[in-house]
Amino acid sequence: MSYKQCTKCHCLKAVEMFRVGGNQCKECFSAYHAAYYAANREKIRASKAAYQTANREKKRARYAKWRAVNQEKVRALKAAYRAANREKVRARDAAYYAANREKVRDYNAAYRAATYSGKRVTLKSAQFFQLFSVKNKLKKMHL
Repeated sequence: MSYKQCTKCHCLKAVEMFRVGGNQCKECFSAYHAAYYAANREKIRASKAAYQTANREKKRARYAKWRAVNQEKVRALKAAYRAANREKVRARDAAYYAANREKVRDYNAAYRAATYSGKRVTLKSAQFFQLFSVKNKLKKMHL
């Protein structure tokens, strides 16, 4: 095991306790970084905000690519969020519906018209309708 001396606290520590290519141990660097952030909080925030606005499309493209690759993970994260924040999601949905009532009604009407007119029947929805009609026939037979 090899050792290295920290330039800040002057302690002799294992190489694993240092960042790659760094002369300060992880503890000293972490303390320095926290103090620097506390002293320059607004400057760092402004710099990050400027980067966000300058690279908005680049970040969107990178996130879209990540979402495409990790669809299952995204689905699981959304489901977990909705389960953990059920009331918050309901309130948000209700507020959206109240603000966009006509838009939601038009969308739902168009979706129903496309789905039930046969224009948008996929294999899954065709299977659903088949199962639904079979269940209804069975119910009628037993009644």
